[in-house]
Amino acid sequence: MAPLIRPRKIGTGMILYNEKYASILVMLRDDKPSIRFPNQYDLFGGGAEKDETAEQAIIREVAEELFDKRNNCPLRIPHPELFSVYIDSRLTQQHIYASRIDHEIDELKLCEGQSLRWLSLEDLETITVAFDFNPIIKSFFAHLKEQKNYVERL
Repeated sequence: MAPLIRPRKIGTGMILYNEKYASILVMLRDDKPSIRFPNQYDLFGGGAEKDETAEQAIIREVAEELFDKRNNCPLRIPHPELFSVYIDSRLTQQHIYASRIDHEIDELKLCEGQSLRWLSLEDLETITVAFDFNPIIKSFFAHLKEQKNYVERL
């Protein structure tokens, strides 16, 4: 019997998909040597705090990281769709959520990090996303292709 792998912590990531651009919104992390994956693109998200569920954590993290200028408030994703749960190479149990977003980049203010950009499936051939998220993002795009009605559920 294989040994039971116990995660060290719970991490979250949010795939914000824009149908118009057939792309997801990502942020460029700060270029500080004190942080993991400096100056790399990343999903929105972070670790769950004590006594916080993964869903509560992702809702909080997105609201902390993105300000919605259109509505003059932190960006709210009230019911994120759980896309995948897995244990990564750092023994973090990652909970990856997905949601549609119809904002333009100039309608959002990034509160952490350097900049925002749309990332397409083709971009993943040349861009490495922090925390080894490339495979899960590719899986998301494959799921979109297979499940035509998936976007309507987001």
